Amino acid sequence: MNSTILLASATTIAGILSLGVTTLRLTREFAVATSFGIFACALLSFLFFPAFLAILKPPKEKHAELVLAGTLSRVMEGLGRTVYRFRVLLVVIALGIVLVFGLLAGKLEYNTDTISYFPGHDRVIQDMYAITDKLGGFDELKVVLHAPGDEQNYFLDAEVLEPVSRLEEELEGYPDISYVSSFVSYLKYLNQVMYGSYGLPEKRSLILLLSRYLKTLQGGDVNPVLSGIIDPEGTTLTLSLRIFNSSTGRFVDERGVRRILAFLEQSIGEIIPGEIDTEIQGISLKYLALSDMIREDLLSSMLISLAAVFAIAALAYRSLKFGIFTLIPLFIGIMMNFILMVLFRIPLDLLTIMVSSIVIGVGVDDAIHFIIRFRQEWKGGPVTPEVLSRTLQVSGRPIFLTTVSIVGGLAVLLFASFKPIVYFGVLVLISLSATCIGTLLFLPAFLSFMKGRR
Repeated sequence: MNSTILLASATTIAGILSLGVTTLRLTREFAVATSFGIFACALLSFLFFPAFLAILKPPKEKHAELVLAGTLSRVMEGLGRTVYRFRVLLVVIALGIVLVFGLLAGKLEYNTDTISYFPGHDRVIQDMYAITDKLGGFDELKVVLHAPGDEQNYFLDAEVLEPVSRLEEELEGYPDISYVSSFVSYLKYLNQVMYGSYGLPEKRSLILLLSRYLKTLQGGDVNPVLSGIIDPEGTTLTLSLRIFNSSTGRFVDERGVRRILAFLEQSIGEIIPGEIDTEIQGISLKYLALSDMIREDLLSSMLISLAAVFAIAALAYRSLKFGIFTLIPLFIGIMMNFILMVLFRIPLDLLTIMVSSIVIGVGVDDAIHFIIRFRQEWKGGPVTPEVLSRTLQVSGRPIFLTTVSIVGGLAVLLFASFKPIVYFGVLVLISLSATCIGTLLFLPAFLSFMKGRR
């Protein structure tokens, strides 16, 4: 068992350590701590566990017979013949999983809305949703306009403010923008108070009057909101937008923010003159950057873990072919993971991003156990049903029991109140189960087509 334990531990550590390339510090800490725990378990398996077994009485003969003659072993032996019989169908099913994955992978959702993580029936969450519905959201975006060449008093001209006014009216008509505030909106209100007409003033004197009022507030504590809508030199103008999900009355999610951002960029491009530099600011944009970071981290960690597992397996087997075969159950597990995420609308977030690397690191153990035994049973030439039956008779039982024990241990995560932990538990359970099925069904089906020397 030394080669199995060593190879399984090395690939598991390599798979999970791939999370060390991610940008988020918490994910890197998880990778280091978990990898150290696996190393400790491997060390105990080599030293402590054999010493402990040596102290115990040897197993009774009836218990020893269960390894090859027990019900589970006999089922696995019959499974080997069944797999060989339907090997073509199993290969077609595996290719079908690849096709479904290719069709659905682009529909994977990303979630950076931390409020949605908590139970919806919680009183605090209900109160926050109620306030959001009344106020039209808490999230704010700012559209900052810069005068060409930093020309002073540029935004104190009525002709310059006219396209800004049209932009503001355009934004007010968008359903997910609940509130727009700017120098222009206060100027229109002041014109209504002074002359009874809501709109831009015809005389520049009113523009200069409001700018002087606001200039007195610059740097003061009287009203920081008003003091930031235009700079003292009149070279920078800021529009503040409050955004929310108008259809649900709740916080806007990532897709909603991206829609709003696209609408802003299109409206600015159509209305604001090209010589005016514009930029969009807001905390929501940082969440979009976080979402992009999650995408990059997922791809990089998954590719690194697959490459590391393949390299270790190929070197251990001294065969590129068997290194590739080791990856087949992993691809089945990863693809099933993403397919289920799309079908049940489970988003990628700071926790579920780690599932793929964990599945690669932990799920590869089954494939390693199977291939090591297969290489011992296969004597070269065409793979016969007897080879698969003998391989599964010995290795199928521990592969199945190992998966059941891991799934049973992680099932406690399903009772968590924090949604990402529940999602994490569900995805790991299903993915590892799919990896186990991939090892017991799809891997022997692909191996059955091998021919040649051992």
